[in-house]
Amino acid sequence: MFQKVIICLLVILSVSAMSNLQIVKAESYQLEGGGYYSLEKTDNSDFTLFGLGASWFFNEVSMEVGPYAEADFIQKAGSISLKGLMGNFESDEPDGEMECDSYMIDAGVKYVFPVVPVFITIGYELFNMDGDFVLTDFNTDMDIEIMSSTYYGELGYYIIDNLAVSAEYQMEKEETEKGKIEVGGIEYASADKEKTDKSGIGCNFKYVAMIGTGMALNIEAAYKYTTSEPEEGDDLINNIYELSADYYIKPQYGIGALVRMNTGDDEEDAGNTYELSCSVFLTPNIALAGSFGMFKADDKDEAEDRKEFNFMVFGRI
Repeated sequence: MFQKVIICLLVILSVSAMSNLQIVKAESYQLEGGGYYSLEKTDNSDFTLFGLGASWFFNEVSMEVGPYAEADFIQKAGSISLKGLMGNFESDEPDGEMECDSYMIDAGVKYVFPVVPVFITIGYELFNMDGDFVLTDFNTDMDIEIMSSTYYGELGYYIIDNLAVSAEYQMEKEETEKGKIEVGGIEYASADKEKTDKSGIGCNFKYVAMIGTGMALNIEAAYKYTTSEPEEGDDLINNIYELSADYYIKPQYGIGALVRMNTGDDEEDAGNTYELSCSVFLTPNIALAGSFGMFKADDKDEAEDRKEFNFMVFGRI
């Protein structure tokens, strides 16, 4: 309940603050900031995240050509971005219940070279989940903490205006630490620490096509080859294919759809994802965006189906 109150206040304050701004420079902006809310549900768990994010662009971004949501891509704009989220994870399994607090910090820089149509992106993401797992059979709890650090980079090239291809690399180090299980002075399980290294290499395609007065179509495709290297056992290799499209009826209104297929050895991630999204600019400075997605696991014994809802309100100045 407390989280829902904070989220409502965040939305109200964000919209009110942006509404009070005089719409000067409505045709361009250099700073974008907003609030985020995300809810991921399975049959046995809820994972909620909410927070703030902002991007500062090196040059003013014009909104005079094309969809407002694609303005920075069309203008080949470089930026510095920072996002911080916090939330709560709760699960109810046959062998026990888990409740954890979590936070995530994401920082990135995109630079577009002024002479040649080349861009480079580098970034870092830190994720932490810390809480307790209450075991039903032992009537006791076990401390658990999951922390991951992800470094990522992308090198891209604008073939023509509004059309870009890129190659990306991602490296993640994940560590799961579990406390000991002790009942009545008897230790049933000692503390344990597991480390997993994950890496991915892929390619991306993005094209924004103007198809009429005020109308446009954004098409994106991506492929990623991922490798998971646990401390024990064989490496797990997966292939990820993604295709998405956004249709802009007018520059300020957009609807979209996404399909992602994940196949390979890591059954916890293997499955298909389907997503619908929409965005609305209430004014050139204020916008709302939302999406709803479903993940269908290939192996129900290794992973659960899940649903995800995301909402964002943001402003530009």
